[in-house]
Amino acid sequence: GVAGRRADGQLHIEVIDARAGTGWIVPRLVQLAARHKPCAIAIDEKGAAGSLIADAETAKLKIVKISMTDVARGYALTYDGIAGADATARIVHHIGQVELDEAVKGAMKRSLGDGSAWDRKTSAVDITPLVACSNALAAHAEHGNKTPSKPMFAFA
Repeated sequence: GVAGRRADGQLHIEVIDARAGTGWIVPRLVQLAARHKPCAIAIDEKGAAGSLIADAETAKLKIVKISMTDVARGYALTYDGIAGADATARIVHHIGQVELDEAVKGAMKRSLGDGSAWDRKTSAVDITPLVACSNALAAHAEHGNKTPSKPMFAFA
């Protein structure tokens, strides 16, 4: 998943690639990083994708290790930004990808400390695309900037 700021100041999320397994991820990240020059690549060090960190760092990728606090921040940014009660709070946009649309429709939440996070166990569909985009938003909030920006990639 990727997140970045658009020219109009709004935020954009998108699923860049989704496949079975994990062996393809680090080589694909190397390709994407060379082509797009992201400000960073975020990986949830406590999540399943955390197992990719060592190989990604060996491949000389700049990795931002996100924490549970970042995961909760990503949930809040995504939820409020897509479904905010006030239309002016709806600042997160995507291009209508089926896998992301389905994940948004079927996602459930869980408590995470004082916040919330997406719940893979109780969600009715595979929410990996949504989790990846939410993690990218959290990392972008921390490491991106307020002007149109280079993308922030995240894997979940």
